[in-house]
Amino acid sequence: MGTLGASTMWVLLALPAGIAAGALVALVWHAARALLRGRPVIVRPTCRRCGMVLRGGGAELPERCPECGTTTGRGTATDGRM
Repeated sequence: MGTLGASTMWVLLALPAGIAAGALVALVWHAARALLRGRPVIVRPTCRRCGMVLRGGGAELPERCPECGTTTGRGTATDGRM
């Protein structure tokens, strides 16, 4: 019993190195996905004429822009992603 064969030594050295390399690849992959994903976009309706954020009571837009008075009907307000 005393000595290990060359193939046994190779397995004992390669297995931990392979596990470490796999863990490193997973870590880099996770970090890259987090960076590429970016921050979420917060959608706020804004007036197309003056750019003021339109805040209404609930989910509906106010009838007119409080800043410039433009009606906020269809086509006059944007969701903030110009």
